[in-house]
Amino acid sequence: MSLAAYTERRLRAPYHVQVKFNPDLIQRESGIVPVQGEVVTKFRGDDKLSVGDEVCFAVALYHNRNEVFLGAWSWTHIDEFNEAEFLEVFLDGDPPNCGVHDYSVLLIDAPSTSPRANVPTEKELSDQLAEWEAHNNSPTLLERLQRWLCGI
Repeated sequence: MSLAAYTERRLRAPYHVQVKFNPDLIQRESGIVPVQGEVVTKFRGDDKLSVGDEVCFAVALYHNRNEVFLGAWSWTHIDEFNEAEFLEVFLDGDPPNCGVHDYSVLLIDAPSTSPRANVPTEKELSDQLAEWEAHNNSPTLLERLQRWLCGI
C-alpha cells in the first residue's frame, strides 16, 4: 500500500485512539495477532467508543523478517511490541470489535493529549505529495514525509 493510501486511510478512519494493553496476554508467535485493550485517549469517533471502553483488534507481529508476508499490514517486531503498554491506532468496525483502518499501529511510551501520529488535512497531504513529486521523488523528501506522518 502506498504512503498516500495509508495517509488517506488515516483521514477516513472512524476512530483514532490510544489504547493501553497488556503485552503478557499477547500470543508469542508471528502472525496476525488479536489484541484487547482499554481506550485511554480518544481523538476522533462517535459515541460507540469512549475512553474506558474495551476494544479488540488485530496487529501483525513477527520474530524474523522472513516471517513477514506481503500485503497491506505494517508489521511490528514482537520484542518491541512486548516492551510497550500503549499504542495509537486508527480503527474501524463496530466497537468493541474493530479492525485497524490503516493496517498499522504506533507504539507509544504513554498516552498523550495530542496525537503522536500525524493526521494531515486533505490540503496538507496534497501539498506534501506535490512537493515530493516536484523534487523527482527525492528519497530524503520521502523520508521527511514518512517521519512527518509517523509523528517523529
